[in-house]
Amino acid sequence: PGPMNAVVKLPPVMKDPEKDPKVIVTLTSTPKGSYKLKQVFDSLIKQSYQPDEVHVNIPYNSSRGLGEYPDIEQFAWNWTSYYNHGIKVFRTQDWGALTNIIPTRARVHRRNHTLLIVVDDDKVLPATLVADHVRAFRTNPNSSKFSEHMPWLQCHARYG
Repeated sequence: PGPMNAVVKLPPVMKDPEKDPKVIVTLTSTPKGSYKLKQVFDSLIKQSYQPDEVHVNIPYNSSRGLGEYPDIEQFAWNWTSYYNHGIKVFRTQDWGALTNIIPTRARVHRRNHTLLIVVDDDKVLPATLVADHVRAFRTNPNSSKFSEHMPWLQCHARYG
């Protein structure tokens, strides 16, 4: 274990409502993976810096032949406990690998000062994931602005 593998202990990031962006974590899932979202949500609730919202983009159906998406209300675990933590589920068309970002970007494109963090549906997230992104944003706020570099996203992002 050399210096590249060392764990760096950084001080906690405190929210600064006047300077910090609104933080939205966004993700999607596949029909089979949607039943594993509980572990992701549990790790989001334990973040040292809580995101303002979590957007879960679930297609109405798979355009990639991945099967049928389950009805959100029929999941085996209790969604209502997650709504209190800013987790919101949106039904949308299937954008393939970009379903995690395009519908969310379309919903928030008029909001200034919003930091979008894309996560996977099958990973338990480290407790400092959001704090680390906010810390990086504070260091270089322009590094996370992608609308200027991806104008097609703003123009063509439409969801059902």
